[in-house]
Amino acid sequence: MKRLTTQQKNLNEANEEVVNGLLDEEVDDEEIDRETAVIDEYTQKIEVTMIKLQRALKISDVSPPRSPSGSEYGTASGFSISRKTHQLPKIQIRKFNGEVLNWLGWWAQFEKIHLDKQLHDSDKFQYFVQSLESEAKTMVERYPQSAENYPLAIAALKDRFANPKLLRKVYIRELQKLVISNVKSKVKLGE
Repeated sequence: MKRLTTQQKNLNEANEEVVNGLLDEEVDDEEIDRETAVIDEYTQKIEVTMIKLQRALKISDVSPPRSPSGSEYGTASGFSISRKTHQLPKIQIRKFNGEVLNWLGWWAQFEKIHLDKQLHDSDKFQYFVQSLESEAKTMVERYPQSAENYPLAIAALKDRFANPKLLRKVYIRELQKLVISNVKSKVKLGE
C-alpha cells in the first residue's frame, strides 16, 4: 500500500508538470481543459481502486489521493469521499501526577504533541509542563524551560515512569487486586 501511495504521489507530480508545461507553452484553454479532464479521469480511477483496495485489506489509515492544489480529486465530477460534518469537542490535555498506573494513558495522549514536527520544542516544553502536576511537575521544573532542555526533561520523566519492568509490576498488582476483589465479592454472595 505504501508503494502505491508513493506511485500516486509521483503521478500527481507528473500531472502538475504536464499542466505547468502547457501553461508555459501558452497552449489554448481548450487543450488545457482536455488534458486536465484526462488527468482527472485517471486520478479518479486510481482513487476508486485505492478505496477498493483499502476496503479489501481493511486499512483505515490510507488517505485518498490529493491534487497538487490540495483538493480531493474527483469532486468536480460527482465522485466524492465522505467528509467530517460534525465538530468534535476540544480534547483537554490529561494531567500526569506521577502515579505509574496513569503513565501509559497520559503518555499516549501527550506523545502526539511530542511527535508533532511542526511544533517547536520550546512550545512542546510549555505543553509538557502544563500537563504535569504533583511529583512529576516538581521533577521537570528542575529544568529551565528551553528547547534544549525539552528532550532532557522528557528523558528524565521516561526514565522514572516508563520503565517496562516497573509498569509490568504495577499492572500485575492491579490485576491481582481485581481478582481478589472479585473473589471476595463472590464469597460474600455465598457462591
